[in-house]
Amino acid sequence: MKRAGCCTLCDVEVYEVKTRWTIPALAGEPRQIGQPTVNAVRATYALSDGSKMALTFCRACMLTAMEPVAFPEIWKIVLKAFERELSPEYLEAIGNKPRTLEQHEHSSTFVAGLANKSIIGFLGSDTGG
Repeated sequence: MKRAGCCTLCDVEVYEVKTRWTIPALAGEPRQIGQPTVNAVRATYALSDGSKMALTFCRACMLTAMEPVAFPEIWKIVLKAFERELSPEYLEAIGNKPRTLEQHEHSSTFVAGLANKSIIGFLGSDTGG
C-alpha cells in the first residue's frame, strides 16, 4: 500500500517524518512529512491522456520503476492509494466529516477516470536530500 512519504514500490520511508498518526486505524503511518532523504528519487511519468504524474521511489527501486514492464503494477499501487484515501473509512479515521452524496460521486468519478488511464512512459527523475 502506498503511504505518504514512502517509496511507491517497497514502502520504505524516503521523506523525513515530522509526525505520525496515533489513531488505531493508522497508527505509526506518516502524518506529516518534511524534506526528502538522500534515498529519495522523484520520477515523472507520461500518462495515456497526455498528463504527467510524479511519484517517489527509493534508490533501490528506481531501476525497476523506469522499466515499462513495471508500469502496470506501479499504476495499480497508485489507484489503490487514491481509493484508500477517498474511502469513507479512511476519511472517518482521520477525522473528516462524512461526505455529501455529491462529494462521494465526485470522488468515485475521479477514481474511475484514473482507472481509465495508464503510465505510458518514463520521462525522467531527480534525487532528493
